Amino acid sequence: MKVPSLYEFLMYQLLALMDSKINWGAVGAIATCIYAVLVLYTLYYIRGQLGEMKSTRTRDAALSVFKELQSKEARDARRYIYGSVPTNIEGITDDERQNHLEKAEEAIIAFDRIGYLVREGHIDPDPILMPAWSIVWRCWRKCENLIRWAAEKRNDPHYLEHFRHLFERSEAYRKENNLDEPTFY
Repeated sequence: MKVPSLYEFLMYQLLALMDSKINWGAVGAIATCIYAVLVLYTLYYIRGQLGEMKSTRTRDAALSVFKELQSKEARDARRYIYGSVPTNIEGITDDERQNHLEKAEEAIIAFDRIGYLVREGHIDPDPILMPAWSIVWRCWRKCENLIRWAAEKRNDPHYLEHFRHLFERSEAYRKENNLDEPTFY
């Protein structure tokens, strides 16, 4: 035997009332109940759709970040940072420092953009930091003195602060998960 749905039950009750003595107050109450059930069902459906949209947006944002990190230009800039950018910049001229900064710029700017998106809450940092924390960590450690020099030269204390924020999140992730500091190769 088929069990009637709530909608069918309410409609049956409405028809039964219409066949007997019509009590318009009861008809109005039943119609209001039907309306309330439909509104609640609609709101529940909308809630599910919004949750799916948020999930899709988060996934698309993470994929875009990974795509930016894996571009040939960004990979080449990171290779340059790892192999050529000196950690100690005391003994080099301003022109050499500027040259290093320009050659590393593609990676540094990418990390600054990602840091901005993380800081402003536009993307969830966890799916990004899990596989990429060491890349961020290495690049910041190699370029930290160079970035500070550039900030002083530009008289801009906020220069690449989003990259610094991303590094701080990476460092927190490393400590939270008891991971060793990455080595430079």
